Formats: sequence, C-alpha cells, structure tokens
Amino acid sequence: MAEEEARQAEKDLTQLTERLNFSEQDAKAKERRFRSMADQAPIAMYEFGPNGELEYANDSWYALTGHPRGDVSPMSWAVAVHPDARAEFDSHWSRLMAGENIQFETRLSKPFISDEYIGGERLQGETWASSFAYSEKNPDGSVRSILGCVVDISQYKWVESFLERRTAEALELKRQQEAFMDTTSHEFRNPLSAMSLCVESMISTFKHLLKTSGEPIMASRKSIESALDNAETMTACLVHQKCIVNDVLTVSKLGSGLLAVSPVAVQPLAELKRALRLFEGELQQADIVLNLVVDQSYKNQKINYVSLDPTRLLQILINLLTNAIKFTKDALVRQITVTISAKEERPESNDGVTFIPNTGDDNARLEVEESTVFVQIAVRDTGRGIERHNLDHLFQRFQQASPKTHVEYGGSGLGLFICRELAKMQEGQIGVSTSFGRGSTFAFYVEAKHCGAPAGDGTRGEQRSVPAKTKTIDANGNGDSERKAILLVEDNLVNQKVMAKQLRNAGHNVTVANHGQEALDHIRTTHFCVPNGAELDIVLMDIEMPIMGGLECTTRIRDMETKGEIQGRVSLIAVTANARAEQQKHAMGVGMDAVITKPFKMEALKLEIERVCGG
Repeated sequence: MAEEEARQAEKDLTQLTERLNFSEQDAKAKERRFRSMADQAPIAMYEFGPNGELEYANDSWYALTGHPRGDVSPMSWAVAVHPDARAEFDSHWSRLMAGENIQFETRLSKPFISDEYIGGERLQGETWASSFAYSEKNPDGSVRSILGCVVDISQYKWVESFLERRTAEALELKRQQEAFMDTTSHEFRNPLSAMSLCVESMISTFKHLLKTSGEPIMASRKSIESALDNAETMTACLVHQKCIVNDVLTVSKLGSGLLAVSPVAVQPLAELKRALRLFEGELQQADIVLNLVVDQSYKNQKINYVSLDPTRLLQILINLLTNAIKFTKDALVRQITVTISAKEERPESNDGVTFIPNTGDDNARLEVEESTVFVQIAVRDTGRGIERHNLDHLFQRFQQASPKTHVEYGGSGLGLFICRELAKMQEGQIGVSTSFGRGSTFAFYVEAKHCGAPAGDGTRGEQRSVPAKTKTIDANGNGDSERKAILLVEDNLVNQKVMAKQLRNAGHNVTVANHGQEALDHIRTTHFCVPNGAELDIVLMDIEMPIMGGLECTTRIRDMETKGEIQGRVSLIAVTANARAEQQKHAMGVGMDAVITKPFKMEALKLEIERVCGG
C-alpha cells in the first residue's frame, strides 16, 4: 500500500514537473514572441528598473533617443531629454516612482531632420516625443519597474508651429492690407475732395461771369488766376490718383503672375532722357536742380541698342524720381542726380549702395552670356534721408519707411516693393544708401543684351525717343503748328467730346467716328479714296470699341492700301488704355505708326501728331 502511494506520488511529481516545464517554455515562447513584436514595432517601448537602470528597450526607442546600446547604467538615458525640458521630465519621473500612470510630451536632445518639404520649407528642428508610462509594483506596493511607450510627434509639432507662423503672417498681412486700404482710401478721397471744391469754385466763378457780363464776357485777372489755380490743383490731384491706381494694378498683376517683361531694342540713355523730360514742370515748380550723369563705364561699354523692356525700366525710374522729388522739395539744398552706368559682370554694389538679395534667387551663380550687359541707374537726392531703424521696412509690400511717412508725404507704400519685383523680373536688384538729414541714393540694375537697331530706325532712334524742343500751341490754337485734318475714332462719348474740344481749340479740324466701321466709311470719302475728297492728315484710333475695334480697322486700312483702294499711306496713332508693352508692340505690328496710352497730357498727343505727320 505504501509502495503504491509512493509510486503515485512520484508519478504526480513527474507530471507536475512536466507541466511546469511546459508552462515555463510556453511563457518563454510568449515572451520571445512579445519581444520580437516589440522589437519590430514602430513605436518606441522601454522598461526601467526602480533606480532608472535600462532593463529593456526596442530598436525604435534607440533610434528615437539616440542612446548608445549596451549602456544600461542608472539614469544614463536621461541625457536624451533636452536640457531645457529636464526639470519638467524629473517631475514626471517622480510621479511614476510614486506609482502614478502618466502621459506627457517632452523635447529630446536629438535634432529632427526630414527630407520632406511643406510650403517650400524643410521639416527640421527639435525632436518631440509623446510618452505613456506606468509603474509595475511588487506585492508590498513598492515599484518594481517603469514601463512605457513613446511616439515621435516631431512632424506634428513642426506642422503645428508652421501653421501658427503662417497664421501670424496672414494676420499681419491682413493688418497691413487693412492699413493699406485705409491709406489708399485716404489718398483717393483727399484729391477727390480737393477736385470737388475746385470744380465748385470754377462753376461759381463762371456762372457769376455769365450773369454779370455782357458780350464779350469780361473777366477780371483775379477770376482767371483763380480758375487757373483750380485747374492746376485738379491736374496735380489727377496725377496723384493715377500713381495710386497704377501701383494697385501693378501689385495685383504681380500677385496673379500677369505682369510680363517684353524686351525690345532700345537705347537706354535715350529712354532715360525721355523719362526725365516728364518731370521738367514738376522740378521747375519745386525749384529742384536735376543733373544727369553718364558714367564713364557706360561709355566704355559702347552701348547703343540693347534688348530690354523700356516700360518696366522706366516704371522703376519714375517711381524713384517721384520719391526723390517728394522728399527733396522742402530741403534747404534741392538737388537730384541721376547716374547711368554699365558693367559686363553682375554688380554687387553701386556707389555705396549694396543691392538687396532677391528672395529665392541666386543671381551671383547665373551664367552671364557674352552679349550681356548690366545697365545701372542711381537716383541721389539731398532730401531728409531715412533713419537706420526704418530701413527694414523698405521694399516690403504695403510698407513705408515709417508711419509718419504717409502722414507727411502720402503714398500707398507699394512703390518700392514694385521696384524690387520689377528689377527681379529683369534679372536685376535694387538697394539704398542713406544718411539721415543729408539724403538718399537708390540704385538698381537690370540685365540687357547688346543688339542691333530695330528695322526702320536707322540712326534716328535717339531722336525719336527724345525729340528736340518742338513748337507749342496755346489753348486758343495760336502758334506756328500747321492745322491738321484729324479723324478721332473713340467710342467713349465723354472722352470723344473732351478730346475733340481740345484738338479744335488747338486749331485742328476734327471729325469723329464712334467705331472702326464708321472710320472706314469716312476714309472712303477722303482724298485717299476719291478725287477732291475731304482732307485727312491723321487718324487717332482707340483700340477697344464695339462693332469694329481699332486693331481690325487698322488691318483693314493697311490691306486697302496694299490693294490700291487707298492711295498713299494713312497716318495712324493708337490712343488706348492698353498700356502693356506687348499690347503696344502688337498695335505697332498691325500697322499703327505710334501708340499713346491713356491717360495722357494733350501736349504729348500734339507733339506725337506733329512727329508722325512730319511737322
């Protein structure tokens, strides 16, 4: 009996041992599977002992923290935490050792660098981690180990920061735009108010003269001077508003990618002289001396014709000259010096002016072709200058040197931003050198290429760009200009009425047509088509008209000349609001003899009529 019990006990022990061995092997197999799964997991996992010794970590944990494998000494891994985040992390560790389960975010020392880009920016910066950890306890309640997992949230944090920055930039841009709209509204309303008052004064004066005078009307010198002063004030207001409108439209086109550069063969010095002539009256009125300096470098380059966009070049120059006059007219010494120079290599500076690098561009590394020349223009004034701390605001959208600038001088805050963008579009740069209280120098350059004279220009290009002093005509038509028979083709009745009146006052015989078809009908009645027909010296042609536009009408006229239906050549000037260089080039291409853009001064139109007619 005892032996049977002993054998059964031995058998039970053997079975128990086998079961224990199986359970132990099964547990080890499960542990190996768990470790294998943990090692392959994209989430970092770890286990620390109660003294901070590293008992286990998977590959993702080592990759995230950068901790060296094999170093399991107590708290050695803590150096992976960013020094600025260490105090907060120590607080988290104390809570874990107290038995809490916690979730927290922290910065690591390892830098975050990604190959991805968002919004043109590379994802890089600090490594951020989100961790969940808990305490595993002994039966007596003491902490046996700390277990947890960590997720890399660096990309999320970068995107969060990126969105915060972009939001701040958008809010700042919105603030600038609101300030710009306030400024622009102010700049528009002020001249409108002045013009309204001038018109009221002129109407009142003329009504009084009509009421109190007989035939002929006798006006006092005071009345005439008052009306003339009102007219000059209105002209100044219109010029100011035109500048604001042009700036707004240019910025709109820049933002839409609609502003194009259209290089043509021009003589830069001739274009410069032509632009300076536009300011003669304003300079004389402000008692400012203007000097034009042709640098020896320009002469050394033997520049005649080069290929560049004269419209964009002059847009920059006119903006800089307008600013120079604005800030110089109240100075003790009133002088502006415009210098033109040229270089074979891309310039880095100009007479103390260091050019501002273009965003996202590296001009210095661009290969320069043999025919390339860099045309530089500098505008130096003796105005008030700019304080150093205000220089950062220059050339930025909707920004002026300081808020006081608008209060004292007006303007939209767009001019210099436009100049910078236009220079960049022409592979150039712009910069400024200034001394507060003594004046400023703004300089820019554009890339051009040597080329031959355009067909038909010969050696007359400079004379055409800068005409010699021409005959003038007063408002009553007095002067030595020949009387011209003019066909005015214009669909806008207001413009038609005003232009016809001005031309008739200048002594010309004017016939009007509302569109191209009416123009053709009239031409068929002139001496170009029938013997003893009506006289016609020149046609002033609008472009955008109903029924038949100006370009189609011009094409028909040139075709009729080719077929012999029109004897001789009809002189045509496009008078249009289409101001882009490519539009003007197209108009010339279909047969126009010249293009003048709206708005314009009547004196400029008269001079162009005389030039085209050979007067």
